[in-house]
Amino acid sequence: MTAAGTQQEAQAVEAALQMIGGILRAFAPALTEEQARGICAAILQQQDQLGQVINDAVDPQVRAQHPTWGFRLHNRGGAVTSKLGQVTTSKTFAELASLDEVLHYATIVALLTSPPARAVLAAHGYDLEFVHGGTPKPQLHLAKN
Repeated sequence: MTAAGTQQEAQAVEAALQMIGGILRAFAPALTEEQARGICAAILQQQDQLGQVINDAVDPQVRAQHPTWGFRLHNRGGAVTSKLGQVTTSKTFAELASLDEVLHYATIVALLTSPPARAVLAAHGYDLEFVHGGTPKPQLHLAKN
């Protein structure tokens, strides 16, 4: 990479840190600027890995093998009595059968694509773990005579 490219990348990272940090401090005002910056940097480092979660949802072969997706919310901060919450739903939007499933789907997409939302959760003592799985739907096989 050229020096100009490296400088542009550094500027983009700094802009992202400032944008996410501003949102984070609004929703977690007790954080110092240094704490917010550390959380933001950690969240940004996760983004490349989350691309695989998105790819697994849009790749028809992976989606067929693992038709559900979701996240686990780990409570490391002790702010609530539950230690773990989980949301799962179909990876195929057309298969959603209730408003709760639509809400779960939208929440999964929002958390995957929103570093500020993940940063706010982290600031308040919660860690996200994205998951996928489920049993593939049985294929209809016509009997041959």
